[in-house]
Amino acid sequence: MKNLLIAGILMCAVSCSTSTDIEYHGVRTQVHPPDVNHDTGGDLQYMAYCLDEERALSDWCNSRSEAQSKAGEYQSEHPDRKTTILWRQKPGGRLIPRHPRG
Repeated sequence: MKNLLIAGILMCAVSCSTSTDIEYHGVRTQVHPPDVNHDTGGDLQYMAYCLDEERALSDWCNSRSEAQSKAGEYQSEHPDRKTTILWRQKPGGRLIPRHPRG
């Protein structure tokens, strides 16, 4: 019985000593965000927006290039601040419910 116990302890010690051969390698991941342009149709509006200051740099425009030029002008003056172009669907004049009552 003692021999069995000693053999078990010896096996554990040998198996633990071989676990130091593990090598870790860093994994690099590179994510490419999609380039999304929403210049389809004529029902979208665009706004230049400063992310760092959390404020609009332009009003809502019908042209994406106009909003991008406003953001470019701002970035040339403040190169350390991040800007983006927001887009939305043009608001309609009157909201019509999808399922009218009645």
